[in-house]
Amino acid sequence: MKIRGTLTIVDAAAHDYEFRAQRSTGVSTQQVVKTAGQSKLYRTTGERQPKMVAHLSVSADAADPAAELQEQLSRVTAGMASKRQPRLRGRTLLSTDGTRVTLNQQSGEVECVLRFAGADRQNLQETLIKRMQQISTCFAINNALLAPRSR
Repeated sequence: MKIRGTLTIVDAAAHDYEFRAQRSTGVSTQQVVKTAGQSKLYRTTGERQPKMVAHLSVSADAADPAAELQEQLSRVTAGMASKRQPRLRGRTLLSTDGTRVTLNQQSGEVECVLRFAGADRQNLQETLIKRMQQISTCFAINNALLAPRSR
């Protein structure tokens, strides 16, 4: 059985895999990045936009097909490092457990970073709402710094 999808590597610990139906039309060029058994990871260079695609092969009689899919995905992505965007340098407006807001006044950029620990993930929606309220309050308090200056 072959499963087709698009792999987006978010960071070293997170992968977004979107399953797709078999394509019947269109032509694209495949540049194989890595193979593991019958599974392979390749880049496409055709049609609308380049993509990273993983073809994962799992035995039909596997005891746990989902675990085997994860194992195949781990094999074809082993050694791939993701590049994180460098953190914004500037004035820290908010720094609490898992929430950080940084302002770079020269570029006018604001960076908001949210991290969720194991305990936070159990009530993810509530935690996210609370943190968004903290960020909103931070923006209100620091409005004079965040507002563009008129010349």
